[in-house]
Amino acid sequence: MTMLPNLIWWLTIVSALGAGLTIAAHRASCARHKRRMWDSADESGPIEGLILLFVPCKGAEPGLTENLRTLFKQRLVRYELRFIVEDANDGAVAVIEQLQAEYPEVPSRLIVAGRAEESGQKIHNLRVATEFLPPACTVLAFADSDVRPDPLWLHSLTHVLTRPGVGASTGYRWFVPERLTLPNLLAFSMNAGAASCLGRRLFNLIWGGSWAIQRTCFEQIGLREVWRGTLNDDLVATQAIRGAGLKIDFEPRCLCPSPIDFTWRQAMNFIHRQLLQARYHAPGHFRWGAAALLLQAAAYLLVVGTLALDAIRGQLNELALAAGAALIAVNLLRAAVGHATWRQTFAAYESRLRPARQLEYLLSPLLSLLAAACVVRTCFDSTMDWRGLRYRLLPGGKIQFLGRRLDAALPAASAAGAPPRILPFRGRDAA
Repeated sequence: MTMLPNLIWWLTIVSALGAGLTIAAHRASCARHKRRMWDSADESGPIEGLILLFVPCKGAEPGLTENLRTLFKQRLVRYELRFIVEDANDGAVAVIEQLQAEYPEVPSRLIVAGRAEESGQKIHNLRVATEFLPPACTVLAFADSDVRPDPLWLHSLTHVLTRPGVGASTGYRWFVPERLTLPNLLAFSMNAGAASCLGRRLFNLIWGGSWAIQRTCFEQIGLREVWRGTLNDDLVATQAIRGAGLKIDFEPRCLCPSPIDFTWRQAMNFIHRQLLQARYHAPGHFRWGAAALLLQAAAYLLVVGTLALDAIRGQLNELALAAGAALIAVNLLRAAVGHATWRQTFAAYESRLRPARQLEYLLSPLLSLLAAACVVRTCFDSTMDWRGLRYRLLPGGKIQFLGRRLDAALPAASAAGAPPRILPFRGRDAA
């Protein structure tokens, strides 16, 4: 190699190693912080007042019954469940009504929000459901339909809101692959990396599948109006809460297992959707993560290219071999630090998580290249699919609705814009 290409080669390798070590150190710092939070967890009683738990649903996805069942089993809190669907004929409605009949002691409502016109469908559902809050409500909590929290999840998520200066509390998801396929491993690896970087308040982002906010804060920042016209609930809420000078606490006890079994298309759509929303609503986090992934991928490709060219010449480049080994070692260290934090938390899923971790370590260079390819796509493609709906994200985080798949079409009444409906209350009155 001549001097300039040689300099670029080494700068790329060293930068990739430096970025990997920095991420590993940050994850280790977050892991220590999580352990301190866990050990010093507040064992106080439930927060005063009524907690409204909002759960947007769409379709009878695999595992939905068991996922929603966990929300009827929350302990040590006074709460009311509010399920929100777009249409009364949605496949999730039968599951919700079955569980309402199975747990009559748990107060719950089903809200039919109707078709979204100016916001993403999930945002529309949440805005409809939070328009009228009963006087007894002091906290709003939110869960996605694809997680399975434990019985103390809602208590752990909400009692930290009494800490001074805290505007919201959040958990996160931890994917549990149903099968050891490459799409599942890619989503598992990228999601574990994001979860392992939470802990320090400066870096915390709300995750919409497991978070809570005081009603006073929700109304103070005008979150319903902030959501208007957007697609994203959690990162938009993160910006609004931080803009009000408030903090976001990550609660390690509220990390929720989420079983997955993605096809390639589903995995690519999911990853692209997450990255694209981060690009528009958390640009600092996106740029840092994208730079690290692209540097790592470029370093791997340079090492493989150098070794291949030298092999053609009948030579063995020991420096390139050492650089490749160092890159793999740093990548393994980064992954191992992240997984070690949560191994005990998900002991019940260890039989499925252990082989997933081992295969992730074995395939780490390939997974890094695939993740970098997802980042490149996100930099050039601003459209995304979400639950059968297609959107384009515009500057400022606003959206353009592009249409829906034929299999996601609504009945004629819904397509015509039927008004929202709150179905009759089920269970004993919590308010």
